Formats: sequence, C-alpha cells, structure tokens
Amino acid sequence: MDEQTTTVTTTSDPTAEQTPTPAPATEPAPQPDPAPEKTYTASEYDALKKELDKLKKDKLTQEERTRLELTQRETDVANREAVIREKENRLHAIAALEQAKLVGNGITTADLIPFVMDNTTQAIDDKVKSLQGLLEKCMTAQTQRIYQSAGRQPHQVQDTAGSNNNTPIAFGAGRAARQTRAQEIRNAYTGGSK
Repeated sequence: MDEQTTTVTTTSDPTAEQTPTPAPATEPAPQPDPAPEKTYTASEYDALKKELDKLKKDKLTQEERTRLELTQRETDVANREAVIREKENRLHAIAALEQAKLVGNGITTADLIPFVMDNTTQAIDDKVKSLQGLLEKCMTAQTQRIYQSAGRQPHQVQDTAGSNNNTPIAFGAGRAARQTRAQEIRNAYTGGSK
C-alpha cells in the first residue's frame, strides 16, 4: 500500500505528449539526530559567562553600559546586605538562646540555631519563646514520668515518719530522739556526764 503510483493523463489529441504526475510522498524525510548537550565544569562555565558578558558590553551603548553596571552594583550591595543581615540575626539568635538559658548540659547554640533562625529579630524572639515553652513541657512530662515510675507524685513531700504529713516536725523529733539515745550510750561508756 505504500507503493508510489503514477498517473498518466491522456487527451483526445494523439500528438499531445503524455506527462506522468507523481503521487505525493506519505513518509516525511528522516531528521538528523540533535547533537548531545555538552556539560561544562564550573571554571569553564565562569569563563564562558565572562566572555559572553564582554561580548554584550562591546555591543552596548554608553548609556546601556552605565545602566548595566549600576544594576550589577545594586545587586552586589543587596547581596552584601543580606549576608550582613543573616549574620546579625544569627548573633541575635545566639544571644536570645543564651538569655533564655536553653544552652548547656550538652546542648549547644549550634544545635538550636536551625530551629530559631528567621528574617527578623522579633520572629527569632518568638521562636525562642516557643522553643523554651516546648522544652519546659518536655521537662515537666519527663519529671512526672520519673516520679510516677517511683510511685510518687512530683512536688509533694513523701511522708516517711507517719505523723500526718508533718515531715519537718517528724524529722526534728526523730533527730532529737537519736541525739538523746546517743547521749545515753555515751554516758554509759564514759561513766556519766561531763
């Protein structure tokens, strides 16, 4: 079915030539494969970029060059300001963490900085307060778990003397009784009071 067919037209005039007309081709011509993309190293990329910038500058007018240089300077200044702002925010975050007493006992500011860094000092302070609240909740839960595993309640004195939860008085009375007993033993061994 992919055969090429040729049609011949005939006329009633025997002297006229017969001209064959070819049928249209159904298959498009094959396209050549595109060349594979070349990869460049960072140094090659930088060199090509500098060369391209140089060629662009050569084709620009004086006004366009001035505008391009001004834009480049503004970009550089904005990048420097962003770096300075990031350093200031990092220093503020370190100071806020130390002021909140969240560092110590093996926890360093480097461990906590990723959790509190932000674009403004107010946002950093808010994150430090949130982190401090979270760590306090964690510490309270851990304390309760330790006390409950020991069968006691946190922040309550355990009554060991059995005197109606009056531990300080019972402790003093027990100590006084031990001291009188020790005095009696001393008198028995030494032969009396001195």
